[in-house]
Amino acid sequence: VQAARLSADLREYAGLLGSHFTAALTRQQPFSAEERAAIERTRGRIDELRFLIELRVAGQPSAVQQAWQLANQRYFDEAGAVLAGVIASGEGDGRYGLDPAGFAARYVPLMDSLLALRDVLLNQATQAATQAHREARQALQVLVSLAVVAALVMATAALVFHRRVLVPLADTATALQALAANAVEVRLPQPRGQDEVSTVVLAVHALQRHARRRLQLEAERDELIRQLRDQSNTDFLTALPNRRAFFEAAERELAQAQRHGHGMVVVLLDLDRFKQLNDTHGHAAGDQALVALAGALRRALRQGDLVARYGGEEFVVLLNHSDLAAGLRFAERLREAIAALSVRGADGRAVHLSASLGVCDSARHGHHLMPLLSLADAAMYAAKQAGRNRVQAA
Repeated sequence: VQAARLSADLREYAGLLGSHFTAALTRQQPFSAEERAAIERTRGRIDELRFLIELRVAGQPSAVQQAWQLANQRYFDEAGAVLAGVIASGEGDGRYGLDPAGFAARYVPLMDSLLALRDVLLNQATQAATQAHREARQALQVLVSLAVVAALVMATAALVFHRRVLVPLADTATALQALAANAVEVRLPQPRGQDEVSTVVLAVHALQRHARRRLQLEAERDELIRQLRDQSNTDFLTALPNRRAFFEAAERELAQAQRHGHGMVVVLLDLDRFKQLNDTHGHAAGDQALVALAGALRRALRQGDLVARYGGEEFVVLLNHSDLAAGLRFAERLREAIAALSVRGADGRAVHLSASLGVCDSARHGHHLMPLLSLADAAMYAAKQAGRNRVQAA
């Protein structure tokens, strides 16, 4: 499931990379500095996702391996060649030899292999879950059949056997009723001798063991479902909620805030010079920086606030029962906390971190999530343009 989510992210970033070329292709001019930065940032994230996916598909079934090979051939080789030509022209004289439509006609079909990879990974996970469910259901059917057979045997024996047999059979029937109610720890009668009654008692002991195993399998299945649900809503690196989980929770909180008339504040932050950190000190240092920033966010939050990794080096916070002034104070404290963080660089020396933060409040801009995020994003980039390591209100 994690590999499938990474594949979906890869497709999203591949589309984002293609969109960075649209303006330059329309103008038929070289890239601007902002476009170059956006292209390099997105390509760095794509390389990171490729590395993470490659780790996860190793040892997978042949269908997954074939889908990954096709994705490498179609996107990273063929689409990579298309991108290389456009980038070379964009960094040169701007003579691309094609317009946005022509670029899309060549580039977009090559991205389909990324969606195919995601579908194969999801199908593999679904097949595994279906097989586990089928086996558990078959085991349950066997256990129910055994219980019915044992009950019939005991009912017949009670009419035929004498009083010495009746008592252990009655105890066994009581135990079976308890097992049918999932009371698997009920005390069972002990077998006496080698007669038919002892055989039935031993069968009920086996049934009890099977019932315990069935309940254990059901508990493991429920735990697996819970873990899969948590993984699908959690960023694997920082253990923070991911973008999807944030959107679900934030929409709910904003709707409730609008009904009750209290204010909300969105804080969007971006780690400064993250690509430079990755390029200079490696992805391991970049990952350390993201984990350290996530820890600072957890320490800064109040109960009831939401936080998530928004994408790449961007994080988002939704402050409940807050206004612009309180949001700015929170953002400034958070900025100072991040500025106090450092990670070990490739040369062994400490690399200090900083972040740019954009703040947007519902009192002036409403309780709808997308406009608040858009305004906070604009404020965040204004903070970057003003010199980074600062807080900017929308």
